Amino acid sequence: LYVNETSVIDLDGLQELSEIGCKFELKRNNFLINLASLKNLERVGCQFDINENEQLVNLDGLEKLSEAANLIVRLNASLTSLSALENLKEVEWGVQVSENSHLLDLDGFGGLSQAGYFQIYSNPTLENLSGLEGLKALDSLIIEGNERLTDLTSLSNLQFVSNELTISRNKQLVSISAFSNISGTLDGRLFINDNQSLQTLSGLQGISSARYVSVQNNSSLQDISAITSLTTIGEFLIVAKNDTLTELGSWENLTSIGSFLSIEQNEA
Repeated sequence: LYVNETSVIDLDGLQELSEIGCKFELKRNNFLINLASLKNLERVGCQFDINENEQLVNLDGLEKLSEAANLIVRLNASLTSLSALENLKEVEWGVQVSENSHLLDLDGFGGLSQAGYFQIYSNPTLENLSGLEGLKALDSLIIEGNERLTDLTSLSNLQFVSNELTISRNKQLVSISAFSNISGTLDGRLFINDNQSLQTLSGLQGISSARYVSVQNNSSLQDISAITSLTTIGEFLIVAKNDTLTELGSWENLTSIGSFLSIEQNEA
């Protein structure tokens, strides 16, 4: 079902809709102000895309939604709240919340304990991740380009990330200690890059191996000892351009790097 580039202000006529077998796209509806007519929607079998609806302030009307294979909430300029998603329990592929210029938190995802990926990027007013307290397992977590984000405490119950953990370009982020309960192996990336206020990597000590490791351009970073617990790195390790980093710590647990090691331009 596609509702794209219309002048509708609501979705009147869809009140009895309870399930969409595959894709549901709501995109570039510049006058759409509410989703109240979706009050009976419980499941979207493939991708649910809420994208570029300029006047949509909240997702009220989606209170019964419990399952969507993939959820994208992107470029909704007036959106301040996701709380209507409180009954969402199952997302097989993943969630993307990106470029919503007035979104303050992620309240609404409290019923979600696992997902494929979770991408949170370029939400300029997002200060914390309140709403993600229930997350315990993900394939990938990407938190990138959220200028006001200072706090990841809401992720402190996360125990397992199987593929990628990327934390990049979050200018005011001061701590990633919320990741202290994550343990095991990353099959893909461990990237901590361009976080200007981050001083330590404390929180990553439970990760034993990763395929790619990059710690770059963190201008306040002084302590990387948390990642010295790594035992194997499948491809590369890069530690570069961290201006205040003075010590690399002891890497006595590291037994192999598959491709290359680069430690450079850590000026202090």
